Amino acid sequence: MTLKAPYFANCHNHSYFSDGAYSPEKIAELAHEYGYGAIILTDHDTVAGEKRMLTAAKKLGLLSLLGCEFSTTGLGGTLFHLLGYDFDPTHPKMKALLKDSVDRATVHTEITFNYAKECGRITDISWDDVVSDFPENDFFCYTQVFFALRSRGILTDGDYPRFMKENFSSLATAPIEEKLFAAHDPTLPDVIRVAKIIREAGGVPVIAHPHGQARYAEELLRGGIMGFETCHPDLITEEERQFFRDFCKRHGLYKLGGTDHTGPLGGFEHRGGEYVTPIDRGGTGLDNFMELYERRLG
Repeated sequence: MTLKAPYFANCHNHSYFSDGAYSPEKIAELAHEYGYGAIILTDHDTVAGEKRMLTAAKKLGLLSLLGCEFSTTGLGGTLFHLLGYDFDPTHPKMKALLKDSVDRATVHTEITFNYAKECGRITDISWDDVVSDFPENDFFCYTQVFFALRSRGILTDGDYPRFMKENFSSLATAPIEEKLFAAHDPTLPDVIRVAKIIREAGGVPVIAHPHGQARYAEELLRGGIMGFETCHPDLITEEERQFFRDFCKRHGLYKLGGTDHTGPLGGFEHRGGEYVTPIDRGGTGLDNFMELYERRLG
């Protein structure tokens, strides 16, 4: 591998414990090959792969911390993805938050899967087959369904965009919205409440990929947010990236970044341009990473 990462750390990644393609060990190996000095796994709403990542990173001489990405809402119904770093997953409130988040995602995936089967869009596989393919997972989303279908030769990597559009887009699930609500309230937790839980569990809450969210920065700060991603593929313009860098510097906040699940560590490089992020589009420099690693800003 000749391509080298231009940043010291990649602090936003997903494994197959949520919506990435690789195991935590594979992500750590790739991070080492790319020349990163640090890697943080931030699977959606679960910490099931964290011990494996921390162990793998340590073996390879990479710095790492526990991480997780929570789906939240608030401030007028805005969707916020909130990264939590270096928290205690056994803290009672955090443990309850993780369980509720995992249950919400998995129940919705199972209902959506069964509806796709009723419509004839998914065949020759059961929900039990999907679960059995990932015995260590507590979180199930479209990724596990796709991999289960691919492993049986029912789909290929090239089918991924069509699979997503036909089965897991908002248009595809519109006819079963009432059923989804009845099975498990899909309302996401409030971003400020989740930030508070992360802090109570000893961690650092950081707003992920805050594209279009500059107008909420002050209110998020007052609500206990301790940082923002300032280098992520969704921050398209230099003006937006500079706003968050300046805001974090002015208020003494953490400045982080990563390539997310569509980066080269996510394993989606062979699924079409819209699912691919170049390695230089997101990351965290040495000084910014060490601020977090040593908890210099709280």
